Amino acid sequence: MMDNLYQLAEEDGLEIGDRSMTANSHRALLLAEAAKEAGSEAFYRLNDRIYSAFFAEGQNIGDEEVLKTIAKEAGVSAEIVQRAWEDPRYENILTENLRAAISSQVSGTPTFFFGEERVTGAVPLDVLQKAAERWVNQQH
Repeated sequence: MMDNLYQLAEEDGLEIGDRSMTANSHRALLLAEAAKEAGSEAFYRLNDRIYSAFFAEGQNIGDEEVLKTIAKEAGVSAEIVQRAWEDPRYENILTENLRAAISSQVSGTPTFFFGEERVTGAVPLDVLQKAAERWVNQQH
């Protein structure tokens, strides 16, 4: 599986370093939900920075101090960071996302839905494009 991930990352010009740990990403997910309220630019900067920190740099994105630094580097305010971990709205969003995934029988991430067809896992772009084309063709 990792070989496929490394190959896909290389094809897309993404850096993946050696993987020596698994991190609990729950706090990072809460932070991402809160960052959405600061706008799409803030969310995507944070998302890109979290990706790089974990996959390329091997940082522990489960560590609050690491996440605070990442958020600052991405231009996400300390207030948003604190709110992400204290406001129950974000935990509720994650819970609802989990319920939806269970209800839809999602078995892995990422999972993409094209009507009734699903594509699960790190797959080449052409696999997603072909699934999208099949779905579009079914709509006509």
